[in-house]
Parts: sequence; C-alpha cells; structure tokens
Amino acid sequence: MNKKNSIWLVTITLASLGMIGPFATDTYLPSFQEIEAEFGTPEALVQQTLSIYLITFAVMTLIYGTLSDMFGRKPIIIGGLMLFFGSSLFAACAPNFKCLLIARGLQGLTAGAGIVIGQAVVRDLYGGSTAQQLMANIAMVFSLAPAIAPILGGAIADHLGWRFVFVFIMLYAASMILLTWRALPESLPPEKRQPVNFKNLAEQYRDTLKDKSFMFAAFSTGLSFGGQATYIACASNIIVKILGMPVTQFGWLFIPMISGTVFGSWLSGRLARKFSTPLIVNLGLTFMTIGAAADLACSIWLDDYLGVPYMFFPVTLCIFGMSIARPGMTIMSLSMRPKTLGLASSLVAFCQTVVFAVISGLIAPLLFGSLVKMSVSLAICTAVSIAFWILSRLTGQIRHADVVE
Repeated sequence: MNKKNSIWLVTITLASLGMIGPFATDTYLPSFQEIEAEFGTPEALVQQTLSIYLITFAVMTLIYGTLSDMFGRKPIIIGGLMLFFGSSLFAACAPNFKCLLIARGLQGLTAGAGIVIGQAVVRDLYGGSTAQQLMANIAMVFSLAPAIAPILGGAIADHLGWRFVFVFIMLYAASMILLTWRALPESLPPEKRQPVNFKNLAEQYRDTLKDKSFMFAAFSTGLSFGGQATYIACASNIIVKILGMPVTQFGWLFIPMISGTVFGSWLSGRLARKFSTPLIVNLGLTFMTIGAAADLACSIWLDDYLGVPYMFFPVTLCIFGMSIARPGMTIMSLSMRPKTLGLASSLVAFCQTVVFAVISGLIAPLLFGSLVKMSVSLAICTAVSIAFWILSRLTGQIRHADVVE
C-alpha cells in the first residue's frame, strides 16, 4: 500500500471512529418526543439523557489519552468500543427511564476512545502541514455524521421506534471494532510508552493544568464548538416546537450547518498547503465572528422575513469559520505538550465535551422557544473562544514551528 492510500485509510478509520460520538448524541434526538410519551417523562428530564452522556463522556476523556500513553493506542480504542457495544445494547432494552439514563451514562463512559486517541494517533504518525491536512480531512469526513445521524434517527424512530435507534448504534460499534482491528496501525511502539506510574501521571496532569497557554488554547478550541452545540442541543425543540415540523425534517437544520463544516474543513486542509497555521486559524475566527454577529442581527430583526433554511445561513457561516480554525487550533494546542500527546488530547476533548454538556444540560432548556436566545448563546461562545485564543498567545509561546512548514 502506497503512502497516499495509507493516509486515506487512516483518515477514514479515525473519522469513522469519531462518528460514534455524533451518532450516540444526534441519532436519538428525533426520539425525544417518543421517549417522553412512553415513559411519561417531561421534556426537560429527557434532555438529561443527553447531559448525562456528555458528563460521563467528559470525565472519561481525561483517562483515555493517558491509558493510551501507557498501553498503546489500539488496545484502548478496541476495548472502549467493546464496552460501548454493551452499553448500547442496554439502552436498546431499557425497561424504564431510570435504566435508559444509566445506559446513556455508560455510553458516555465508553464512547470517547476513538475521537480522543485519534488526535494523538495523527500527531504520532505525522507532523507539519501533513498533520493539519489530515486533521482537516478527518473533520470533513467526520462532519457528515451530525448531518446523517438525526435524519437517519428520525427515519428509524418513525418506522421502527426509538429502541431501534440504539440497535443501529450498537451495530455501528461492532463494525468499528472490525475496522480498527484490521485497518488502524499501532502508532505508539512500546519503547515510547509512558511507564505505569501514578505519581508521575499526577505530576504530568499538574504540570499540564498549570500551563496557562495550553489551557486557554484547549478551552478556546472547546468553546469554538459551543455555538454549534447550542443548536444541536436545541434541535428537537427548534424543529418540533418552534417550526412545527415532524421528526423526519431534521435535515432543514442539520444539512446547512454540516455543509458549513464540510466545506470549512476541506478549505482548511487546502490552505494548509500554502499558508501558516496561525494565519488559517485567524481567518477562521474572523468568519466565526461575522457569522455570529449576523445570526444575532437576523434573529432580532429579520426572524419574520427569513424562511427555512435561510434563517440558518448565518449559523452555517459561523460553523464554516469554526471548521477552518479548529484543525489548526487542535494541532497548535497539542504541539505545546509533545511528550504527553495522549494526555493533551484528553484535555482538549474534555474541554469540548464539558462545553457541550453544560450547554445541553443547563443552558439549552433556558433557550427553548426562542431563536433570539440561541443566537445570543452562539455569540457569547464565539466571543469567549476568541478571547481565550488571544490569551493563549499572550500568556505563552505556542509551539507551532512544526505545523507551519
């Protein structure tokens, strides 16, 4: 197999592993109303099935990267997938809402191995512009999942019921076990692994958490996703309650947004061939700012005049900018901690998941019924993300020499 084919195989494998997160998050969103009706549970409580998943996902992201630093990348990914398969089966068979909530928590604990460790695999295998291009290509393929997931989930729920949504997720996990075993190389040889020493591990976490530049960059990367997370968490309310559409019409919201993700990620990879990573990040942040400001203005003054899908165009523009910036932001962040890439990758993923968990569990229910409030949330997330990125540059020297070449 030549090098080009090998890179694309790694790209497809890592992107497919990353899709487990969106599938577990978005595929069952159209089922909220059915779950609410079957268990007699209020909508705000059903929303917590998303929150508990994200909270446990966030906690486990702190561990997966470190485990892969100690025991290798591939065994931890496959082990996580096997446990995720079991928790998905539990969700599909849940006899009551309490069991479903527990199953969602277990899914969160086991779903993140691929996306967390995948970032470390990229930095293990590649450097420079190749790493950024690969990260952008992964994001481009990966971004198809949030577009496909709610549409597919709506169709499954409409024809077979919500339980079969989790059967689909379970079967997808099984296919990922096979693909990882056959196609993904072990990128961390034994001689480069960290010793199993919990004192050293605690010291590594302490040193990383004290690195202000890295932590600002990690939270900036996570918050850049906050605006999109707002609309994902509120998707069911937007489509069913605000727009009065059936659960099969989630494409009106997700397809424009994911189009921005795909095109932005594609452009980020192409720009990496000619321009420096910091310049590409700044370009993406500029588009994010324009999109967030336009969305706020449109939701306040033009809401009565814009129809679907034009009302979501400013959101798409913001997400387009995020998708240009995020590959470079991730690479630059990980480059600050080259000796513990797994740990650094865990913390970057943790920051993003915490943002999503807080928005979906605490903020989203407060935004229900108002597109203006959702636009304010998008604007705040964008502004704080940019502020943290600037603080990262001011508080330390980002090591981007190996990503600019």
